Amino acid sequence: MDADITVSATKPNRSWRRRVVTPRPETGSIAPKTTDRFIREPECREITGLSRSTRWRLERNGRFPQRRQISAGATGWLASELAAWIAERAA
Repeated sequence: MDADITVSATKPNRSWRRRVVTPRPETGSIAPKTTDRFIREPECREITGLSRSTRWRLERNGRFPQRRQISAGATGWLASELAAWIAERAA
């Protein structure tokens, strides 16, 4: 069963309506169920506390996890690799 929600709001000099449809869960999903995810630049800076240039220098010397290409213009780090790096530093 699909759930339909109608939201009303007004913009200056114009009113508009938007219909938000909540997707139903699929049982036969083709995407793998993993807990790992990509961490992008701002979140990586927040997690590690290191500047972009410091992370780049450590990465170049093999002392920080390598970035992964997500798309043509986007890179990120795997959360599991960052967690392992942090755990290694804390030990």
